[in-house]
Amino acid sequence: MSAYREGSLTISQPTTTFLRLVEQAARDCRESTISAKKKPVTKIDFTRSCADVQKEFVRSYQDKINSSSSTAMVFDPNKIESWWIPEVFVLTEGPFRIPPLTSAVAIPLVKDGNPRIEYYDSRGVTSSIDWNVGSVIYLAGDSSLKSDGCGNTSFIFLLFKMK
Repeated sequence: MSAYREGSLTISQPTTTFLRLVEQAARDCRESTISAKKKPVTKIDFTRSCADVQKEFVRSYQDKINSSSSTAMVFDPNKIESWWIPEVFVLTEGPFRIPPLTSAVAIPLVKDGNPRIEYYDSRGVTSSIDWNVGSVIYLAGDSSLKSDGCGNTSFIFLLFKMK
């Protein structure tokens, strides 16, 4: 599993099994993604296929993060204090805030149009994200995602309170 890190953002490429599960979840969420009109963010149903993606994330990604890896600099499973129920959101335009003292994982499902997604970290550094369907994007807290509004994108969002 390859990963690259840029500041307080790390992106891992999907395994074959993970990508297959993401593609199924994307099919299940496609119509809701395309029809989302509420701006900047719309919550849509967390389907059974989304739950399968979340389980595979834990098995193939979260449980295999080494505490000395670049991913652990952003998301260290050993420092998880609690977590919220996973949700699926559609980002249409504008910001999506990630609270302080958290780490988040975004798993893109559908891109409708050509939205440009940017990540704003706690120091004010902006990074354009390769928002590829099936990628596992680890995000440090006290930050935000922002879409330029040139389309909709849905993603599974996992939020963790960190020690």
